[in-house]
Amino acid sequence: MQFKYIRIKNLFGLYNYNIEFFHKDEDKLTILTGPNGYGKTTVLTILDNLSPESLYYFYLLKYETIEIGLSDETYLLIDQCFSQKKDEEKDKTSDTKQASVKEVRFSWLNKDNVLLCYFLYNDNVIRKAKRNAGFYHRFLIGSLEESTNNTDNELLKNKRFNEYIAHDIGQDIFLMQLESLRTKFIHANRIYNEANEENDVLPIQRIRQTLQKELSLAYQNYLQQSQRIDSQFIKRVISKEKTTISEQEYNQLAEKVIQKRDELFYFRLTDNISIPPYDKDDSFILYNYIKGLGEKYANYGNWTEKLNLFNKLLKTKRFAQKSITFSPQHGFQIISANGDILNESLLSSGEQNEIILLFRLIFEVSDNSVLLIDEPENSLHVVWQQKFLDDIQEIAKTKNLQVIVSTHSISIVARGQDNAIDLYYLQQK
Repeated sequence: MQFKYIRIKNLFGLYNYNIEFFHKDEDKLTILTGPNGYGKTTVLTILDNLSPESLYYFYLLKYETIEIGLSDETYLLIDQCFSQKKDEEKDKTSDTKQASVKEVRFSWLNKDNVLLCYFLYNDNVIRKAKRNAGFYHRFLIGSLEESTNNTDNELLKNKRFNEYIAHDIGQDIFLMQLESLRTKFIHANRIYNEANEENDVLPIQRIRQTLQKELSLAYQNYLQQSQRIDSQFIKRVISKEKTTISEQEYNQLAEKVIQKRDELFYFRLTDNISIPPYDKDDSFILYNYIKGLGEKYANYGNWTEKLNLFNKLLKTKRFAQKSITFSPQHGFQIISANGDILNESLLSSGEQNEIILLFRLIFEVSDNSVLLIDEPENSLHVVWQQKFLDDIQEIAKTKNLQVIVSTHSISIVARGQDNAIDLYYLQQK
C-alpha cells in the first residue's frame, strides 16, 4: 500500500499542508523542498512512523490533525486534542497543559467515511500499558521529569507497548492493517556518517560481505535444487508420457534459458552450460533437459534482475579508471584499469557512498513499498546529484516503489521540477 496525500493542520502550531503525492502508474516520485524549519523531514518522519512499533511518535509531535490518504481508497485520520480535567484532578498550577487531559485517536476509514478500526492514546491507556510493559517502576526511581523522558524515548520504538493497548481496546486489527504500510527511510547524512565512522569494518566492506554471504547462500541453494532436478530428469525420460516439442517451440524456450544462463554466468552463479541444437528424434529428451535447466535457474528468483540493475547503474558512474565484478566468492571486487584487484577501502569517499546508497536501494528496500530519502545531496558529489533522480526512477520502476525525497539540492529539484512541491509556497496559498 502506498500514499496518495497527506493533510496536516497546525504542525508545530504554525503550518497547514495539503500535499498530493505522485502515486499513479510509473510517476511515483515526489520531491519536497523549501527552507529549513518548514517540516520537510517531519513529513517523511510522519509517514515512516506509521508502523506498529512507532505510533507513540504521534503522541509527542505537536499538531492538531493529520489525514493520510492511501492507495486502497481508505484513509487514516489522526486527531490530537486536550480536554479539561475534572475539578478533583486539576493541579493547582495555572499551566493549561497541566490542567488538561491529552488524547490522540487514530481512525482508519473507508472512502464512505465508515470507521474500519481505530487506536488511541490517553492518560489511562498509557498508564496501564506502561505498568504492564514493565515501565511503571521508572516513576519510582529518580526525578519524575527524567523518568518520563526516558520512558518516552523507549516507547518511541516499542511494538509490545502498542500491542498491549490495541489488545486492551479490542483493536488488534489496527496494528495488523499498519503492517501493509511498508516504508524505508534513508535519513540525511546516514550514508556519509557511516562512511566516516571509526570502525574496524568500513560500511563499503560490510556491503561487500553482505552481498558475498547472500550470493553464496543463493548459489548453494541452486546447487542443491539442481541435484533434485537432475534426479527427476531420469524419471521423466523413462516415463511413459512422451511430450514432444516442435523446433520453433524448442528454440523459443532455448532462447529464454540461454539468456538467463548468460546473466547468471556473468555473475559467476552458474557454469557456461551447453544448449544442444534441436533434433526431432530426441525432442522429448531435449525438452526435458532444457525444461530442467529453466527450473534450476528459476531458483535464483529475482537475483539476476537486482544484480543487473546494480551493475548497470554502477557502470553509469564511470568510477575513475575502475570497474566492478561480482561473484558468490567475493560479493564484488574493484578492478583497476590494468587488471589489479583493489581493496574497496581505496575508493574515494564519494565512490563508496554511491555504492552503499545503490546497494541499499536495490537490495534492502522491499518491492511495492515506499522509499523516503532525506537530503541525499549530503552524501553525493554534485555531479552524481544530477544523475540521482534518473537512478531513483529506474530503481522505482523495477521494484514498483513510491519515492518521496526531501532536498535542498538545486540539481535534484531542477531535474525533477514537474514533481517538486515547495512547502514555502504551499504554505502561502
